[in-house]
Amino acid sequence: MCALLAFAIGVAATRLAIVIRQPFRNSQTISSNKEHNQRQPAVPGRDWPEPRSLEVELIDVDKLAYEGFLVKRLYKTVKIDDWSEAKERPTTSEVGVSYATLIQNGRVLARFDDGLYHPMGNSTAFGLFSLLGTSTKQLVVAQSIWKGGSHWIVKLAPRFQVVHNSGEWGVGMETISAVDLDRDGIEEIIEPVTAFFRLQDKLAISQIPAPEVIFKYDARAGRYLPANTLHKDYLLRDIEKSRNQISDSSCDNTNHLADVLNVTLLSVYAGREEEGWAFYDKVYHLHDKEDVRTRVLDVLKDEPVYQFIYKNHRDFKQAAEISLPPRMKSSLDRRFPGWGYLPAAEEVRKFLKEYVSEFARPDIVKGDFDGNGLLDYAVLVEEKTTLPKKADAEMRKARLVVFLTNSVGFQLKVLDPEGEYLVLLRSGAWDYSYEPSEYFVYQNDAIFNGIFEKGGSSYVYEKRGFRSIITSD
Repeated sequence: MCALLAFAIGVAATRLAIVIRQPFRNSQTISSNKEHNQRQPAVPGRDWPEPRSLEVELIDVDKLAYEGFLVKRLYKTVKIDDWSEAKERPTTSEVGVSYATLIQNGRVLARFDDGLYHPMGNSTAFGLFSLLGTSTKQLVVAQSIWKGGSHWIVKLAPRFQVVHNSGEWGVGMETISAVDLDRDGIEEIIEPVTAFFRLQDKLAISQIPAPEVIFKYDARAGRYLPANTLHKDYLLRDIEKSRNQISDSSCDNTNHLADVLNVTLLSVYAGREEEGWAFYDKVYHLHDKEDVRTRVLDVLKDEPVYQFIYKNHRDFKQAAEISLPPRMKSSLDRRFPGWGYLPAAEEVRKFLKEYVSEFARPDIVKGDFDGNGLLDYAVLVEEKTTLPKKADAEMRKARLVVFLTNSVGFQLKVLDPEGEYLVLLRSGAWDYSYEPSEYFVYQNDAIFNGIFEKGGSSYVYEKRGFRSIITSD
């Protein structure tokens, strides 16, 4: 009887990430959306709303008019490579296919044709949905074939704008789903990654994992962007069940590979790459173990969603010790005579080295905080001051000092820190602001100032200064 395989992955990294990413109080980078009323986010991992399949609500018509816009389904004939069973060789056949266009005032604004054709033809449908929580509807266009599909979401007001194109991200099958996971009034979009169909020599198409991608609308970017790390709890909601149902390799090699790879990629696309591959290493023992790993890594090398998820994660890791340049140290000597780096508890140092980098320091980070392309530094220091009327008595006050590098030197900014250690947050990363309650994306690198196991704030540069955003609580 085949034994079920299970593998328990620790939660220390998750707990640590939450601690690092808590306090924030900034604004210019906040992706505020005034088109809807903000609501409190959902409680992670509980009572998940059920996604709805948008394709079942699409309309099978040739024309659709709305608010001065006209969507038309058009037809053409194309030549498609096929396989002739009778002749037992590849052939070329002419097939009728469809696509769509969007017209306003007689002008074609967009053509929706991803070249998605099949010897049996294709289908094109469209419909109107209130995905962005506004009174104005958005246009959804789908061009589908068997086991494949391309989808577009178009914002029509206040101006025409394509806010989602599945082809840009290499995702999409016949279905596209929408769900408001964080209950903020704006629906997220869910589509599967199809890049692993390259493994058809290993698995049947029905067995090949197609990891889900959650796209969240970013008001500043004006488009939907992958937000898997923001919704990892939802993506991993059934992972324990999937682990426990893995087929034993001694019973069924094919199903075993499919089951293990599915769990591995669930973790990878939820932002837990190391955990995913640790699971693979422990559970998968067939002779092609390294070949499968190489094949999957080769797919990930140019898979757009994976690259988006991990570009900031890779940059986040420090490859060497950081030290403050001598000229900046001299500036501190002049500004704060007798200064020293702010002491940090051993548990904080251990935490940073284990979960950020072996070279991480609690008192210094570097990044491009003002977006001018030059490397800036931030340090936590203690300023030595003398108490009034007591020349022999001293007190020490914590300061967060930021050195903004420019073409002629650097500018020094002195802030009052709220925490005890620093972590660098990369531009493009998602985060959550507790005041107001909303998600946002960092436009430049930012400085996180944490209070160990309690919270913290992010310092974001805007308008020649820094603003604090509570991002951990």
